[in-house]
Amino acid sequence: MNKQQHVMTALFPDRESAELGYSALSERGYTSADVDVLMSEYAQRRYFTQGSAKTELGAKAMGPASGSAATLMGCNIPEERVRQYDRGIRNGGILMLVMPRSNEDAWQIDNLWRINRAQDVYC
Repeated sequence: MNKQQHVMTALFPDRESAELGYSALSERGYTSADVDVLMSEYAQRRYFTQGSAKTELGAKAMGPASGSAATLMGCNIPEERVRQYDRGIRNGGILMLVMPRSNEDAWQIDNLWRINRAQDVYC
């Protein structure tokens, strides 16, 4: 991987947009192990009940990967961006993180996420 690459993050406003963003990653060959998902307990209850965890994102959301934006501090994300994501998560947003494999992937992911209503895309 190129040393210039960093973790990509984006906040999705709801489950539908997050599912589309997650599918865009899957279509590019990324697996569940490559993607982290952070959301509040409120968002977890609102969007992902036990019966609705039938998608890969749903299964991931119901698992231990859900958490707080405070875990972003170790990803070299600027503090202001972390605060912004924390506010979004507290308001029911779903944060997705992935390490792109190349500059081309980063560019494609950025475009696909934005098409799927991702907010605050950061790389």
